[in-house]
Amino acid sequence: MGLIYRKAITIITLKAYKYKRRTKKVADLFNQFKFPILNKLDLVLGARYANQWMNASTTTENSSTHDHFLANEQGLIWHQTSNLEFYLRRDTDYRFINGKEKLWGANGNINNVQMQTGISYETGLKWHQGVNKFEFGIYRLDLNNEITYTPDTNNGFGTVSNLPPTRRIGLNIYDQASLSKNLILNTQASLVRARVSSGTYAGKQVPAVSPISAGLGLTYTWPKDWSFNIMENYYSSSYPANDLDNKGTDQNGSKVPGYFLTDLNIRKKWEKLTINLSIKNLFNKNYARYSLYSPAMYTSDHQQIQGARTTYYPADGITALFTIEYNWA
Repeated sequence: MGLIYRKAITIITLKAYKYKRRTKKVADLFNQFKFPILNKLDLVLGARYANQWMNASTTTENSSTHDHFLANEQGLIWHQTSNLEFYLRRDTDYRFINGKEKLWGANGNINNVQMQTGISYETGLKWHQGVNKFEFGIYRLDLNNEITYTPDTNNGFGTVSNLPPTRRIGLNIYDQASLSKNLILNTQASLVRARVSSGTYAGKQVPAVSPISAGLGLTYTWPKDWSFNIMENYYSSSYPANDLDNKGTDQNGSKVPGYFLTDLNIRKKWEKLTINLSIKNLFNKNYARYSLYSPAMYTSDHQQIQGARTTYYPADGITALFTIEYNWA
């Protein structure tokens, strides 16, 4: 059982609009139980009750809200052997509005965006033997009020808003295989069909979701606790954020191009001391990890002043992180 309490304050000054302030308090109570109901079958039950109190104010308006949600989990785990298990699980989930999203409303006003909720169903298997592992899972995730950013083409600023109901159906595969005493092969792949479930855009692909992602990596361990890992990752193309109609800016639809990335990690351990060097985007590849679709802009008398466009935001180039850890235990 656990209890979490947090309090935070956000202050934003917008020269074009207003001074804004938000105070947020969050309290969570959660627990999970596992019950053996048959020789090889376990029942898993879990719950989390979350509350958020938020006071938001600008120079012209005030707002007080109280959001709460009871997330719950039910699952069955069948232990076929000590190395192999099958699972079936149902979960509900939520995401509260954060301070910036609450204050990021149209024309500088307080935003009435709703909290995001969802329900998921998942089944699959897990197997392991020594360092060898294999996991396979299929799932369905239904989201209500999915939180997104919507540009306001009339005043140049945008707002955080809610998408129509969406559904994701997908599968995940992970494999870790020992090729030799010192060499391990890691493979992972994810496929997802993300669609708007109802409303004007029913059947359209959810923007900013890559249908395919995959990774292939090798880990080599040397004597004296050295290890070297290289990973190649792939992310397929997706429609830009806000392009619910999957139109893009041309007849074929403009998408964020798919891309490959190479990551490197070197690790060394001396008794209680560990050093780690992590390098992302090893070859300094130029790519766009995010893009935003903006529809055409019009004047108050309906004269077009700018056509529809897609804005691409460059991702980070090569980055390195060096860490030192010491275990006092």
